[in-house]
Amino acid sequence: MQEITERTKCTGCHACLSACPSRCITMQPDEAGFLYPSIDALRCTDCGLCKKVCPVEQEYVGEKALAAYACIANDEAVRAKSSSGGMFTLLASEVLHRGGVVIGAAWDDEGQLVHMVVQKEADLPKLQGSKYLQSRIGNVLKETKAFLEAGRTVYFSGTPCQIGGLKAYLRKPYPNLICQDIICHGVPSPKTWSKYLAYVCETSGKIPAELCAPEFRNKDHGWLGYRLKIGFSDGTSVSRAKGEDLYMQAFLNNYGLRPSCYNCHFKSAERESDIMLADFWGVDKILPQMFDDKGTSLVLVYSEKGKALFDSVKAHMACAAVDPSAALAYNASACQSAAKPKQNELFLRAVESSRFDTAVHTVLKKSAAARLQKKARSLLRRAKTKLCR
Repeated sequence: MQEITERTKCTGCHACLSACPSRCITMQPDEAGFLYPSIDALRCTDCGLCKKVCPVEQEYVGEKALAAYACIANDEAVRAKSSSGGMFTLLASEVLHRGGVVIGAAWDDEGQLVHMVVQKEADLPKLQGSKYLQSRIGNVLKETKAFLEAGRTVYFSGTPCQIGGLKAYLRKPYPNLICQDIICHGVPSPKTWSKYLAYVCETSGKIPAELCAPEFRNKDHGWLGYRLKIGFSDGTSVSRAKGEDLYMQAFLNNYGLRPSCYNCHFKSAERESDIMLADFWGVDKILPQMFDDKGTSLVLVYSEKGKALFDSVKAHMACAAVDPSAALAYNASACQSAAKPKQNELFLRAVESSRFDTAVHTVLKKSAAARLQKKARSLLRRAKTKLCR
């Protein structure tokens, strides 16, 4: 087996590595830090299982939403620590109370974002909050299967491609598996993140060992005005608004995303998951009574399992039903892949060779100049048209 799928399609979901009976697949980073499968040809038996479990080699089949809701957790402490309305915590806590396990993205002791198993409520805060980076799956797909085979309920939270990888790896449905995905903008490269942290440390007079877990969606200045906050072990921190922070500027302008994110196989209003969670952007216009700038969750329910879990925590929230299509009106990333910037390759080269702020300023200035040139050409064409008349 020379290639499982085209490199530009690979999401790094780890399904192939987890399924390989010969253990001849390892995940290796490229220049940007993204992980891709590497096959040891000497050990490969050419069984083809890796290709069978590759989710992007299969037709995407999702289900239509049964219902959609705007939700706010009653517990203000839970809501304050959450990126939006606190729904992940309510749903995950319920599963833990039933003796199940929760699996999601968390920072490990080495500052790496990984998919982690949580079995105690005290550890649940590790999984809270948005993380604008791709988590490493590692062996968690195998661990998930072991829990399912043992009869434990598993609540698996991840991006749509991670859910796709899990389901493709399992190869059969499990009644005790609850999958929850998110609306994903795309995942920036690990190299971009590491260079950004180096820049923050350098400009703050700190060293990497002093870094604490970041808050990508700190709400001290409100939900709409969220900030990326980087804390240090001495109690100090750096906090910038999304429009001022260089990492967020690069991310929101689609620079340095994984190649598969520019043509995502999983972009659809129809989902493979049981529940989808997201920020309810536009709630101030659609359901103003559910907006107070502290965070409102959008919940889309896709299966009876998802509905049963959601209904079981309704007493702990304020919620209002909404039409699913209306709910997604301000969340274009649910169905649309990120547009690849023309200066993307320039950005990746600049990140490799220069300081992070230099790389971002280089591409943003070029993009701004290109927009001005385009506007000037448009005005010139209009002027010529008027002269011809």
